[in-house]
Amino acid sequence: SKKKSTSTTTTTTTHSSKNEGKKISSSSSSNKKLSSSSTSHKKTSAKKKENEPSNSTTLPSSYSKKSPTSTTSSTAPKRKKTSKTITSTATTPKKRKSMSLPTSSASKKAKTGSLLPSSIKARPTVPSIDDDVPDITDSEYENVEALMVQFCRTPLLAEFSRPVALLHPELMPIYSKIVKHPIDLGRVCRSIRRRLYQNTRAIRLDMWRIFANCVKFQTDPRNRDSAVPSFVSIALHLRAYFNALWQEYMIPSDPPPPVSSASGSKNRLALIHANHSWEKREEARKARFIQLSTTILSAKCIGRAASAIQEFTDSGGKVDVLDEQRLFHDGEDDVETFVHLLQRLKTKLQEIASSNREYTMDELRRSMRDCILSEDLFE
Repeated sequence: SKKKSTSTTTTTTTHSSKNEGKKISSSSSSNKKLSSSSTSHKKTSAKKKENEPSNSTTLPSSYSKKSPTSTTSSTAPKRKKTSKTITSTATTPKKRKSMSLPTSSASKKAKTGSLLPSSIKARPTVPSIDDDVPDITDSEYENVEALMVQFCRTPLLAEFSRPVALLHPELMPIYSKIVKHPIDLGRVCRSIRRRLYQNTRAIRLDMWRIFANCVKFQTDPRNRDSAVPSFVSIALHLRAYFNALWQEYMIPSDPPPPVSSASGSKNRLALIHANHSWEKREEARKARFIQLSTTILSAKCIGRAASAIQEFTDSGGKVDVLDEQRLFHDGEDDVETFVHLLQRLKTKLQEIASSNREYTMDELRRSMRDCILSEDLFE
């Protein structure tokens, strides 16, 4: 029994020791788990601390947020400097844009000033109202009178020939409110006959004002009840016809001298305008010939062409009084041959006019070119 009791006590003690060892091992393992979890928690908190901004002195160099005002770290002024540099770089493009505008305009002025004189504007071929215009001459007055005679032969001029106060006195209350500078065709013609104009520009401005007043009155909203829309197209057509006649009557047939021959800014500007108007008339003539190439000329028109050829040969090659130089000189064989060809064309036109045969504008132009490019002139 003693042996049995000792064996039972030994077994119980061994069991208890084993249980205690297990408890100790389990507690140690739990402590290890706690320690590992605490270490992992520390690592994650350290990572979070690294990612989150802090007020300590170990901020990353790429971090550019502004620090709070309570911080007294050494990196705070550096952050302020970086913020200042960022704002300055953001505002520099605005300064550059504002500074680039005056420099570009100044450079443009310098370029234009270096190429052209100060009196010549950006578009020197277009005359302005401030340009000096020479006084009108007697020969120009003669051509203006011939121009107005031809212009006044057109129909539909009855509404423009006299003042509105005489033609339509019932429209004067509203007409005087819309049109501030009334003028009529009869007044312009009287001023031309009495030689009251100082220059040719004043004549053109008065003629343009007649048509501009008509367009202004007919398109004004206050004149809806008595407006006639067809008068707008009539006024524009008459203005275009007057401009075409001005090119033919008031621009000399002789080409102007080159611009390089001018000896002053004013003379150079006048030559630029003269060359531009001469070239513009040549372009208008080409366009007109294309439009009228198939037009059948009347007997009266053909007779006038024959008389114009006779006047051209009698004046020695001058188209009108504005031409200063004669093309024909006595004693030259080529001139005599050319005059003979023109006389033959004149007789041909007279025969066509008397026979009422169809004769187009293109045929007249080819006949004139045959006289100039004839083989008899180059033999």
